[in-house]
Amino acid sequence: MRLEGDADSGYDLSGNLTYETVPKLFGQITLDFSKSTSLSLRNVERIDSAGLALLIEWSCLARKQNKQLVLKDLPASLRSMIDVGGLEEVLSVSAR
Repeated sequence: MRLEGDADSGYDLSGNLTYETVPKLFGQITLDFSKSTSLSLRNVERIDSAGLALLIEWSCLARKQNKQLVLKDLPASLRSMIDVGGLEEVLSVSAR
């Protein structure tokens, strides 16, 4: 998993967000919530419930700082997990 970008231009996440990768990277990757931030998932190859939990955690951290993390370019599998889990109010998802 790789995270690129910054709070000004937004972040791009690539690779796998899975049970195997998230625990190792959870404490290593932080997002700067000094501004409203977008996170593109265009290059995420695989995502499971651990990846979803990480995105929820980041969204909660942003909210605690009175900011909003907007998820963009969601893979179909993540969109399905959000729909099935009723997480539309927990995660801010870009319409495009």
